[in-house]
Amino acid sequence: MGPDTATRAAAEASETKVGLDRALEHYREGDRGAAADVVKSTLSDHFALVEPPLRRVDATLAARLHGELVVTLPKLVDEGVTVSQLAQRLADVEVDLDDAVIKLRAP
Repeated sequence: MGPDTATRAAAEASETKVGLDRALEHYREGDRGAAADVVKSTLSDHFALVEPPLRRVDATLAARLHGELVVTLPKLVDEGVTVSQLAQRLADVEVDLDDAVIKLRAP
């Protein structure tokens, strides 16, 4: 993986975190539909650019993040879990995204 690809993927991982924070704000405001839309757009606009390079350096982490962003988070939003439950899950995902950035930037 070239340095430009890794740098771009790391930046997109950070943008994924920004999107997840926006989704949580919508959820806190009671707008589950907007939260779900932001999770989906964050996946397609940002995480989709993180996943392929991340798979090359840590396939397990990439698969875990994919599962959280594609399956688990949308399901939790749809089920209407408490704000604190969603916030905790998002915090866990953001820790994994931080780990992804470190791995993507490693030489």
